[in-house]
Amino acid sequence: MSKLVDKTRLPDSVKVRHILITYAGLPNAPKGVKRSQAQAEKLADSLYTAIKHGGNFVSLAKTFGEDATRDRGGAFDWAAYGQFVPKFRDYAFTRKRGSIGVVETRFGFHIIKVEDQKGFHTAYKVATVVRKLSPGAQTQRLRYAQAARFFEDTKNSLAKLDVQAKEQGFKVRRLASIKELDSHLRGLG
Repeated sequence: MSKLVDKTRLPDSVKVRHILITYAGLPNAPKGVKRSQAQAEKLADSLYTAIKHGGNFVSLAKTFGEDATRDRGGAFDWAAYGQFVPKFRDYAFTRKRGSIGVVETRFGFHIIKVEDQKGFHTAYKVATVVRKLSPGAQTQRLRYAQAARFFEDTKNSLAKLDVQAKEQGFKVRRLASIKELDSHLRGLG
């Protein structure tokens, strides 16, 4: 079951900068990083505050960034929707140009600045509920009884089979050749 929950205008690509702050225990953390998750969050918040009060994003990224974008001042070139991990992507694609914020992902804390966006189009948010339906014991007993009754009523008579099938809304398919122990009957799903 699916339902349209929301629709909005989103860019198809964005240009962002970020400063990645890692902490001990993350698989991508540089060797020698000893800070805890709480310490990394505190550092990220401090950098965010500094940037909000006029700090230079590029120089802070070059000084504190802990990934390959560090040398470029944290810059990513134009990136499509699927290129970032979900929380990073959601921030970069749903915030307005010029927005700055802190997001935590599996790589650590990111201070993100949305520099530019292009290719706006309508995006649809759809909620989907998937649930496997299987018959309960009562339904299985009922269907088994119906099948057994059908078998008994039509046993040894093709004429009875055709009549009963028509009355119960079944379609009769005739197969030209069935051999003993056939594992597949052609034409049947």
